[in-house]
Amino acid sequence: MDEEQNIKPLLESVRMALTGIDYEIVLVDDGSADKTRQQVLEYADERTILAELRKNYGQSTAMTAGIDYSRGKYIALLDGDLQNDPTDIPPMLKLSKKEIKLFQIRRIKWIKIVNTGDLYFSRLFK
Repeated sequence: MDEEQNIKPLLESVRMALTGIDYEIVLVDDGSADKTRQQVLEYADERTILAELRKNYGQSTAMTAGIDYSRGKYIALLDGDLQNDPTDIPPMLKLSKKEIKLFQIRRIKWIKIVNTGDLYFSRLFK
C-alpha cells in the first residue's frame, strides 16, 4: 500500500540481482491511494505482473494474492520498501535446488490458494 516512491528502485534492484535467472515479478497493489499503480505500469516489463486488490486487506492477504498469481516453481516474498535484499535470492535459490528433493520427501501437506472474489485464503489439505 502506498509504495509509489519504491517501485522504480525495487524493480531495478530485483532485475539487477536476478540477471541471468529466469523469473517473473508479481507486484500486489493492496489498495494504494497514491500513484503506485501508475509507477508499476511505467516501469513494468514483460516479466512484471500487477495484481490489484480492491482495498487494503493487509500483508498476509496481499502475499497470498501474489503467490496465487505466480507461475514459478520457486517464490521469494519481498516487501516494497526493499527491507529484504533481492541479492539474497540467488544464493537461496541455489540452496533450495540442492535441498528440494529432501523437502519433497518430507512434505505431508500442501497449501491450496482459493479465490473467493474479494478475499484470498489458504486451505491446508493432505
